[in-house]
Amino acid sequence: MIDILRTYCSTHDINFIYGTRAYQNAISGRKKYNAGERILLADFRIRPQFEGYKVSRTQWEGTLALGQVSEETTRANLSEFPIEKYDNRLKQLYADLLEIIKEISCTNDISVISATIRFDLNKFDLNADFVAGNFTFEI
Repeated sequence: MIDILRTYCSTHDINFIYGTRAYQNAISGRKKYNAGERILLADFRIRPQFEGYKVSRTQWEGTLALGQVSEETTRANLSEFPIEKYDNRLKQLYADLLEIIKEISCTNDISVISATIRFDLNKFDLNADFVAGNFTFEI
């Protein structure tokens, strides 16, 4: 799953950060992001399913989040109201995250078992807005 996400991001010009929240914060703060530049965060736990001694399927449970600091006209900040964040970037990020999930699922025989999606505003020292979710994928 991680290789699939990393490959998708590299071919779609999205910054990919895998790891725990503290690691994501540290790594995301090392770069200055341009307008419209996206960040995909991932952190998973793996649950292999065995048939005898062989792994038949694997469930990947964890967080996947798509975010950005700014688009062409505005930049995420603490004084921006949540409805402005929604209009400026969250609505599009939500649609784009669903498109990413659809594309990787279809091309890699991945089943989406469950998803709960939320908006994470002003995340990290970076002050970026994210559409994040708890997902379970099965490969």
